[in-house]
Amino acid sequence: MRHQVLLTCVIAISIPKLQDVVALFGSFNAPLLAVILPPLLAMKLKIGSRAIQVVHGALAFIFFLWAVAATCFVAYEIVTDE
Repeated sequence: MRHQVLLTCVIAISIPKLQDVVALFGSFNAPLLAVILPPLLAMKLKIGSRAIQVVHGALAFIFFLWAVAATCFVAYEIVTDE
């Protein structure tokens, strides 16, 4: 436990703009966990009719595109920010 806190402190000190790194990881991981994985798991478990599974697939695809766009936006902000 102590080592994790020490490692976190070292990373926070060594990266000048840690909030940008956190935003970069969060921009993809948050939508992945919140809105992409649940429909994919429902499709894998075959919950609902075929039409519902198609809707789940469409939602997962749309939100995947959203997550990629958000990640690209944050990466652009990191690169252009001075």
